[in-house]
Amino acid sequence: MTAWGWRVPLLLGCVIIPFSFRLRRSLQETDEFVARKAQASASEILRSLTANWWIVVIGTMMVTMTTVSFYMITAYTPTFGDSVLHLASKDSLLVTLCVGASNLFWLPVMGAVSDRVGRRPLLLVFTTLMLVTAYPVMLWLVGEPSFSRLLTVELWLSFLYRQLQWRHGRVLDGDYAD
Repeated sequence: MTAWGWRVPLLLGCVIIPFSFRLRRSLQETDEFVARKAQASASEILRSLTANWWIVVIGTMMVTMTTVSFYMITAYTPTFGDSVLHLASKDSLLVTLCVGASNLFWLPVMGAVSDRVGRRPLLLVFTTLMLVTAYPVMLWLVGEPSFSRLLTVELWLSFLYRQLQWRHGRVLDGDYAD
């Protein structure tokens, strides 16, 4: 794999590029886009970004939060449990499997809660919880490494992440209804 195998996905990705361009050119634009009389110029887009800089910053922060949370939960913590905490590899794999199963449960449940309570309150609560609890739960895990602690930390962070991901996506898509 290290000698030449890594090139296979790279080459497959390169082969897909022309098909992606062809697919994009064959797709039809939406009626709303076609109905626009003039396309925005680069200077108009820049003026819009400047006028709405706060929305751009908040959107960037929201995407950053979900991206960092995703990698912390799916890549960093299991690897950390395996290589730094010296837990068994099968334990890390089992924890990752449990996290995936919990995601299947929490997404529809919290979607229903969000429909009742509103998106903004949950967005604020879960973002704050992630910011406030991520470091302490990792310290707790490092204090006395075990399978049960790794599982607890992963499930907690996964629970928070799934709420953030769903809520952030809905807010960024323009769904502000509370």
